[in-house]
Formats: sequence, C-alpha cells, structure tokens
Amino acid sequence: MPNQIQCAEIGVHLHLYYEDLADEFCEYFQHIPESFDLYVSVKNLDHLNELQKKFQKISNVNQVVLKETPNRGRDIAPFYVLFREELQNHKYLLHVHSKKSLYKGKEDVTWRRDAMDGVLKDASMVKEVLRLFREERAGIVCGEMTDQLPLDAFHWLGCKEKAKEFLPRIGIPFSNDMFFYPIGSFFWAKQEAISDLFQQNLTYEDFDEEDSQLDGTLAHVLERVVALVSEKNNFKIFVYNNEEKVFYKDFGRKPIKNYFRRNVESIGRYIAYNCDVVSFDIFETLITRINEELYIPRKDIKNLFEYVKECKKRIILLSDTCLPRQTVEDILHRCGIEGYDELWLSSELKLSEEDGSMWDAFFEKYPQKTIHIGNDPVLDCNRLAAREKTYIFTPSPKDLARFSDDYEKIKALSTDDVGDVLTLTKLVNEGKYNEAFYNSKKEPQGKKWIYNQLRFAENLLAEPAVEGVFSVEQILKEDVIHISGWSFVPNMTDDSFFERKLLLKDPYGKIYEADVDAIFREDVSEQYGNGVNYRFAGFECNLNKDDLKVDTIPYQLGIKSKSAGKTYYSWGDAYLNSDYMPPKEQIIESFSISEEKELHESSLVEYEIESLEKNEDFVKITGWAFCNGNQHIYYQPMLGIIKDDKLMLSKLETYNRGDVALNYPKVHYLYRVGFAAVIRLKNMSYETDFILRFFNNYNADVRDVIISKDFC
Repeated sequence: MPNQIQCAEIGVHLHLYYEDLADEFCEYFQHIPESFDLYVSVKNLDHLNELQKKFQKISNVNQVVLKETPNRGRDIAPFYVLFREELQNHKYLLHVHSKKSLYKGKEDVTWRRDAMDGVLKDASMVKEVLRLFREERAGIVCGEMTDQLPLDAFHWLGCKEKAKEFLPRIGIPFSNDMFFYPIGSFFWAKQEAISDLFQQNLTYEDFDEEDSQLDGTLAHVLERVVALVSEKNNFKIFVYNNEEKVFYKDFGRKPIKNYFRRNVESIGRYIAYNCDVVSFDIFETLITRINEELYIPRKDIKNLFEYVKECKKRIILLSDTCLPRQTVEDILHRCGIEGYDELWLSSELKLSEEDGSMWDAFFEKYPQKTIHIGNDPVLDCNRLAAREKTYIFTPSPKDLARFSDDYEKIKALSTDDVGDVLTLTKLVNEGKYNEAFYNSKKEPQGKKWIYNQLRFAENLLAEPAVEGVFSVEQILKEDVIHISGWSFVPNMTDDSFFERKLLLKDPYGKIYEADVDAIFREDVSEQYGNGVNYRFAGFECNLNKDDLKVDTIPYQLGIKSKSAGKTYYSWGDAYLNSDYMPPKEQIIESFSISEEKELHESSLVEYEIESLEKNEDFVKITGWAFCNGNQHIYYQPMLGIIKDDKLMLSKLETYNRGDVALNYPKVHYLYRVGFAAVIRLKNMSYETDFILRFFNNYNADVRDVIISKDFC
C-alpha cells in the first residue's frame, strides 16, 4: 500500500471558476510561508493536467487536489460540500475564489485583488495571520471591505428570511442588527471556530440554483454567518488593512472612515442643489427611544431636518409602525419635530416598507428628485436601491456603537438584566452614539479613524495666487488633526460647482493635498458676497496624525480651488506645526565595552551640545546631533566615555527637534535628533571625554565626535 501524504496544518480552498486566473493565484500562494494542501474546485476537468502542473510548482504546496463542481452555490458550496471531509483535517483554512463580478459589464479586477491582498498580501503578513491563530485566539482573519460597497452592506439585506431559517440550526438567534463579516468571502479561518458549519452536512441541493443572484441565497447567508459562528464559539475576528499594513480586532475601519466623511453640512448642501422631496424615517433615525415612554431626537439628524425646512423642501416623515397617528404626532412634538408636510404611517395607510407597497405608492406620487434618510439597511436602503432611488444611510445608535471601541463593553451589557438594559440604552441612544455624523466640535465616536485621505500633490501648477479668500479659523491636534476655516473664488456666481483641496507645504517644497468637506457659512456670504452666493465657503478637513510629521515639520496651509475650468492657489499665513514638548531624560546606569577601540573622528557629524552639567553624582548632557546629511536615518547614535583606555558606549535615545529640521532644510526628515542623557555611574570619575558615536548598521561605517571635558 503506498504511503498516504500527511495533511499540512494549513488547508487552502480555491474555487477556480475562471481558469484563466490560475497564474494570478499561483503568485499569491507563493506568499504562504508554511506547508499547505491546496484544494481546487473547477467547473470541469478539461485542463486537469495543465492546472495540476501549475499548482505543483508553488513553493510550499504539499499536495494538490482538483475536483469538478456543479455551478450551484458558487464558491461556498464546494467549501462546505465538495471538500468538507478534506478541510476538516486541517487546523487553519484559507478560502479564496476567482471573482470577476461580470454583472457590472466587465471584469472587476480591483475588488478581487484588494480581497486577495487582504489575505495574502505578502509572506510577513501571512506569518502574522498564523500567529494570530496560534496566540490571539483568532477565528476569522480577512481583509477590509472594498470601497465599492457602503456601510449598510454589513447586514443581512436580502438574506434576512433565509438567515432566520438557517441560524437556529447552529444555535444562533436571529438579530436585525448590523455586524461585521468577510464581504466577498475571502478569508482565513480556524477550522475549530467554524466547525459547526461543516457539521451541517450541507448538500448541493440545499443551495439555490444559479440565476445570477446578487443577494438572498444560502451562499450569501453563509458568507455572513461564518463570522457569527466564530464569535459564538468564543473566537475573535481580525481585519487586515493592506494600505496601512495593520490588523484591527472585531471589525474593519475602512467603511467607518468612509461613512464619517459626511456631515450635516455636506449632506444639506447636496439636498439643497439636487432634491425637491426629502423623506425621513422616524424611529432610530430622526428620534430614538430611551425607555418605554421617553423618546429623544437624534441631534444632528434633527439639525438636518431643520436645514431642509429652511431650504423650502417638501418633507415627508414615514414609518413601518403599529402606533396610531396621534401617538406618533405626540412623540414628534415632544422631540421638537415640527413643520413637516406629510406623515406616512403603515398603521394608517395599510402600506408597508417591508413588502415595498409603501415605496411603490411614494414614488408613484413623487417620481423625481427625491432622497430618503433612514437607518434600516433593508427597509431604508435595500428597498430604495432596488428601485434605483437615492438614499442616505444613517446607522442607528446601536449599530454605530457596534463599530466602535465600546463594542466589548456593549456586548457585556447585552443581557436581559433591567439595569444592564437601562445602562446600555443611556450609553448608546442618549450618549455619544446619538449623533449619526461626525461632529468636529465634540469628541465623535471612533474619532481616531475619521480622516480625509492625504496625497502627494503631483504636477501642481503655479497658477496665480488669489488674495483675501482663505482663512484658517481652527486647528485642533488630538487623535485627528482638525483644520477648519473658509475660502472662495471671487466673483464666482454659483458655488455648487466649487471644488477645493486643502494644501500643506513642508519646508522642503513638497506639497500635499486632501479633500475638504464643504460647510454652510452664511456669515461669509453676507460679509464678502456683495450679492454673490458664498454660502458654502466654509470647509473642514480631518487628517490622520500619523500621515504628517507634525512633531517636527511645520506645514504652510493653503487652498487649491477650481471654478469654471480654472484652478487657483491661495497660501495663507497659517501654519500647522508642533507644540514643543520637553524630552524625557534618558537615565544611563551602565556602559558596554566597545569592541572598536579606535576613534573615527569625522566632519560628517553635525551637532550642538546645549548643556553639560556635572556634580559628584551624575553628568547631564543635552543637545542634538545627526550624521551624513540625508543618510542620517541609517546611523544609530551612541554616547560613549573613555575609561582606562577603553571606549564604553550606551545607545542614545533621541526625540523630535523641529527647530533643527528648520535650520537644515536641505536635510530631509530630521525627526529624532535631540537627546537628553543623565549618566549615573557609581565609582566613576567624570573627568573624561565624552564621545558621540554614529554607527551605520548597513555598511558598518563608524563616525565619532569628541566632546571635550573642557566644555564644562
């Protein structure tokens, strides 16, 4: 009997519906740094030998198994049916497939490659995935959601009814709340975390016949439920952001960042120029419930409601509710919601958002220039998307909290205990998750994730500067760098076509740009307009602190404006720079004897000793130093002493010195050149020379400067 091949710890399933993508997957599989078994499902075995040879050439592949699969259940059915027995022999699983999304009219390469980068970016990333499985109790690891989908995709949507049928089989109660899952079904899984799904013994007949469905099939249910079953089994989900090269726990941050780019002003501006009729969902959108009798408004949605009223738009409030009209009107009145034009209630009209009859009636009456604002991903979003109508998704307070740092706390309070329920409601509905949009004047939910993308401004042309149209009013530097002010192009007659970018110019001449959000500023229009409308002259921009070296480099702020096909640049007097923070002193208790006794005095070292104090107990030395100009980043600074004809060294800790960077504008990125060391060595005479040594780890180059004892 021939020897059986022993299974590797890692099992990889590739559903290769499009065989022309085999080479692309072979390249990605080269990033798996450990032995793995590869299981490939194909629609037929016509090219079996050719594919087998390709996959066998992958570096760490242990065995390759190809099987034919019917075109039913897409990539999901082969995973749980065709290779069910084989995959249960592995500790760690990877599931990927040859997604082309041809329903869009052409191949969508971006989605597939973004998804593959989310699970197989490179070997170091995969090593970290395996470490998360082995050390951090990871159950699912996947990439961030594609930019092509909105936040409301994190819901059952069209799978709601099928989910209600399937979830009891695996002991999970149905919830209509939002949740994070690997959208697109590219994911790593610990087999133990999702074993419940293999144990369902699904067959191809359980899956829907292929009919180009975009949602609503069992395959779409299983795409979502993999995250829930992992959580049920007390495993964690980790999400890899391939742009930032970091893993996040519990949920991805990209959809949250994209959602929070909006605010009341930017949405109000869109409505002002594009809509005649605005409808608001009532419960958990316009108002939220605190207890059996108390409702309160969601502050920023109410502000948007008031702004829409000022714009003289027709406002319809609607709800799928069993409450009578008088009760709803009383609740709205107590919440200060007045002045709407119509109130559509399912209890009165005998129409329903659930079955779509309310929307059919609504769009028959108002066929054009409408926008709906609501919190339910199905009733307020999915139903409108199916009718190709415009909507704005505003997650409920509870759903916003789900995608926040408070998630663990909220899970702990999600019990039947009355006290927990009241605490949770106050924390979520009345607290910081009451507001649906980013509010720069308050600490927002998930503030550290909210920023406008910063880009290097290539091919920036020297257009004429525009005088007197740019003002920075506020710069806040916390987790997010918030910059706000106003700007406009003189004599522009219609600011609806006004495009702007915030510019940041560093001392070296490099210019960066970021999108800004338009803010309603009637005061600017009144002061400077002279009959011209500058109502949306205000702007806000939120930048990721890590994208800018604000601890070191000051950036001059400006605005790039486009109007009527012409681009203008305006540079102001405002600077984004650092607040000087005194360094923490480094305490040196010991030196190591250097193997290199000879000194290499060099003129390549730039330095200044700003203070050198000594007494019988210690020596304190402060200053700054760097070596070899733009190559300074390769040199590690050390502080040394000469004792008994021996050179003794200690690594020197450095901190940011923006003033030094400004004094050496031709040397790029002098971030960490300052030092403040206190030497405390017992039984040592401090009558010695001090040495600044710079060592290049790449080519072993050594540069020394002697700081004479005569200095002090």
